[in-house]
Amino acid sequence: MKITQLKNIGVVPPRELNFKDPFTEELTDIFFTVHPLKSKYGKEAEHKMRLRIVELMQDESNIVEVDGKKNLNQDLILEETVAMIANMVSDWKGIEDDKGKAIKFSEDKCIELLKEYQSLADAIYVFSSNMGNFQE
Repeated sequence: MKITQLKNIGVVPPRELNFKDPFTEELTDIFFTVHPLKSKYGKEAEHKMRLRIVELMQDESNIVEVDGKKNLNQDLILEETVAMIANMVSDWKGIEDDKGKAIKFSEDKCIELLKEYQSLADAIYVFSSNMGNFQE
């Protein structure tokens, strides 16, 4: 590989993640279109999360003391992390309600889903983090 080609490494298009059942390791019919963490989408999502965390830290009611140190409430950090992960998803297939009707993708619905099913958020984050790596 020519060294000049490295400048295009961050230009990785979104890819489809076929979610695996975390217990059986079997592929499901659930698909997410995910942007790489190192892409423009990922960098913007991460930046937005950092700004929001700084904003939350300004409010004393969001601060808790852990082992004698002041920290942002853990639930708020989780909430902002899930929002960041949802910002890297641009579509999905195979998500249905209890009646079998497809749920249309939206950022709000994605956040709601990822909050409820942490294993989905974890899988999306790992997939997004690994996209574009030399080791992939």
